[in-house]
Amino acid sequence: MKLSITNRILLLVIPITLVSSDLYFGEKTKTAESKTLQNAKKTFDISKQEVNSGPKTYVSNFQKFVKEADSKIDTNKKKFAELKVRFNEICPEKKECTNILAELELDNSNLKSELDTYVLEGNGNWEEFRAELYQDLYKLDLAYNDAKQ
Repeated sequence: MKLSITNRILLLVIPITLVSSDLYFGEKTKTAESKTLQNAKKTFDISKQEVNSGPKTYVSNFQKFVKEADSKIDTNKKKFAELKVRFNEICPEKKECTNILAELELDNSNLKSELDTYVLEGNGNWEEFRAELYQDLYKLDLAYNDAKQ
């Protein structure tokens, strides 16, 4: 059975395309994972420093964290409002876009309520809470970027 030239070219091009796309998307995943790992290391180093510092520093660092997290959550609210306007203008599937936006807003408000209801007791493990909250904010930001596209 003889293959035409176009079939031969396709047989060569398709595997090359698949391999190169896997390399490209594989690198994106590795980059996201390495950023998460770097954030975790940074959080651990900060926590380690706080344990070695006095209780006043510990409480002030918690208050600083609450302000930063509040700021990020408020920024998310603004970004979601902009996304809502954009969805109203260009989204072909209004119901699907509305569901995506509602899910993002719900996740953001859940993070806000978790932050507001967290109680700092003595030298508790708020570092774990902070790491989890930042991880959730990072995931929410990724979901926002996906929805934006």
